[in-house]
Amino acid sequence: NYQTKNQINNLNDFHNKYIKDIENYIVKRPNIEAYNSYKDIIDKKQNSVPIGIKEISKLYEALKILCNMQNKYEKSTSNCTKCLEEANNFAVKYNDLNSDSNHIEGSLYSKMLSTLSNDYDDFKNKCGNGQSKKFPSLSQITPQKSSADTYGQIAIQYSDVETSSSSIASKLIPGLLTFAIP
Repeated sequence: NYQTKNQINNLNDFHNKYIKDIENYIVKRPNIEAYNSYKDIIDKKQNSVPIGIKEISKLYEALKILCNMQNKYEKSTSNCTKCLEEANNFAVKYNDLNSDSNHIEGSLYSKMLSTLSNDYDDFKNKCGNGQSKKFPSLSQITPQKSSADTYGQIAIQYSDVETSSSSIASKLIPGLLTFAIP
């Protein structure tokens, strides 16, 4: 697991240290529309996202495995045979994440896990010649039910954020890779 550095223990700490006060630098840069879009989303959600660095690092480990699968994939031949070991590792990691106590219905953790699952399924679908039949199937996502009294603040509504199974890059990498910065 990743060590917390500079007293950053959750997404709110990271936002306050690295994102909140850099507007002066960004305003002077051309072509920053994508940054502004991500920053707006982060600014709106940062106070309502109770996810810690330890949980983010667990999700990041699964993301790394999925990225390794993508890197080993031979697009020209739709060859996925080199990805079987990573697929098995991903399935084990996914099952651990799925049974984690932080996996609460409606939470950011649950939504990220769902996106990882969808992207894994998308990857399996692009493998040709029935190669993906050797890949393990993932269990159904089973978040814990949240009670209004105990977990009321953990359940997060994302009505203004798209939750379809987009590519890894558009959903997970911006959120998770920011925590891989040493």
